[in-house]
Amino acid sequence: MKKDANILIVDDDARTANTLKDFLAAKGNVKKAEWAASVAEAHEMLDIMDTDVIILDLIMSMSDGYSFLESMRRVPQAEKADVIVTSAINNEGAIKKAFDMGAKYYMVKPYENEVLYDRIVDVMEFEGNAKAGAGNRRNIDQKIMNIFLSLGIPPHLKGYQYLREAIKIVLAEPAMIYSITKGLYPRVAERFGVTPTKVELAIRHTLEVAWQRNKMDNINEVFGCDIYLKNCKPTNGEFIALVADKLATEEPQNEY
Repeated sequence: MKKDANILIVDDDARTANTLKDFLAAKGNVKKAEWAASVAEAHEMLDIMDTDVIILDLIMSMSDGYSFLESMRRVPQAEKADVIVTSAINNEGAIKKAFDMGAKYYMVKPYENEVLYDRIVDVMEFEGNAKAGAGNRRNIDQKIMNIFLSLGIPPHLKGYQYLREAIKIVLAEPAMIYSITKGLYPRVAERFGVTPTKVELAIRHTLEVAWQRNKMDNINEVFGCDIYLKNCKPTNGEFIALVADKLATEEPQNEY
């Protein structure tokens, strides 16, 4: 991250919240990690804390995470904070609603704290780049998320993030699609601190899971033409190229 982050955890599960708070507080580039046990407490914390990232549990006893996302729109102190939603609910409708209300990520419980920390780094770096003049990246990210949701690509799988990063790289450097094994996978792997082989396998697994859920039947509708037969699954490279091409026709050049 380009700056130390102030993080607010909104969760009515004290054990989970305190464990995460201690984990984040031990990170060198986390300035402060605080916990609010309810939406009301969260708003109180926002009044006194300059917050960069909010980790929001979707289901709480007194008021749910959706109500907090809604109320954030009316709270000036919360405008600049990015929200990562966490929930045991792995439902496409719930996920889409969270994104539509402004969430940057949706993580299905249980998750590894280290993976959550990686997502915090993602949103912080994204905001830093946006402030430096990275143009329309927020719009691109949202469009990628919408395509993934339409095709039933599970957001809790690691391949989801690798796919998203690969598509953004190809948008910025179209020639990279012709060097997937030697160029694209290593670039994504470097970004996430894993091996190129792990990137390839995770993306393949993610597409297979989506295909098995029969949501990939929507692929022809999403891309506006008959591309694949029912039993014809796209390869990693084909899928990345399809999404990148679709987005490239919709966005101005040099906006990635």
